[in-house]
Formats: sequence, structure tokens, C-alpha cells
Amino acid sequence: MYNLMFNRLVRFSLSVLFVFSFLSTLHAAVPNPHGEVLLLEKIVRTGYVLEEHAFQMECRVTAKKVFVNFRKQGLKKSIELDKNVNPKAENLIIAAAKGNITSRVAPADIGDLIYLAHMPNPNDSFTQIDLGSTLDSRTITENDSPEAFELRTLLDSVCDEALRAF
Repeated sequence: MYNLMFNRLVRFSLSVLFVFSFLSTLHAAVPNPHGEVLLLEKIVRTGYVLEEHAFQMECRVTAKKVFVNFRKQGLKKSIELDKNVNPKAENLIIAAAKGNITSRVAPADIGDLIYLAHMPNPNDSFTQIDLGSTLDSRTITENDSPEAFELRTLLDSVCDEALRAF
């Protein structure tokens, strides 16, 4: 009994370590090939599903554009959409950075769903803010600030709008 609990605790601890190491290295300097300042990001990867249903979607949002890369069955599509994002987005990101982040075990086989914000620092670097994620089919992180919820909703809206343009 104790051995089983210990194994689960070790797996959970490794998952949390993976989440933080993954998030800290995902976009350390937030380079953007389009010359825009990256504000928000949504990444979706399906879990263990049949190959014809598997896909990956990366949605990057700047103040004036939305960039989406979509991959399914070996095909890759990209779209750039002119879209003025909420002018309060930078203020929302600063407030979301103050949110409490909690972590818990996730059900298996649910894929990855990552919501990120990038907050500019005075030295031209960026701090990555976890707005809420499900990673590696093992860990769910939640940012409990209302601003993080508003930014996730904004990301869902603009990314879905860009996907409908395909």
C-alpha cells in the first residue's frame, strides 16, 4: 500500500518537475519570426487517439496579428490573421502573473493544452506566465486569477476565429 502511494508521489513529483522545466524552456527569449511582440500563446496536442484524429495546433497572438500553425496527418497549414487583440491584454498579463498556480494529477490520455502569456521585462527579456495547462497527460496546472481566465477565453476566441479562416 505504502509502496503504491510512494510510486504515485514520485511520478507526480516528476510530472511537476517536467511541467516547470518545459514551461521555462519553451520560449526563453520569445523570438517571433514575424517581428511582432508575442503576447499570448495556445498549444494543443491530442492524446492517444487514432492517427486520423491526431493533430497539433499552435496559436501565437500579438497585439495586431494571430499566427496559427495546424498539423494533421502529415499536412501542415499556416495562417496569419490581422486581428487587433484586446488593448488591455498587457495589463491582464501583468495581473495574471500574480495569480496563484496550483497543480494536480490529470487523467491519462488527454493530450496537451497549454495557455501561456509573455510579460515584457525592463531589460528586453520576457517572463513566461502559465495561464493554465494540461501537460504530458499527467499534470494540470491552474492559474486562479480572473485575468488568467479572461486571457484563456480571449485565446480560445481568436484562435478559433483564425482556424475558421482555413
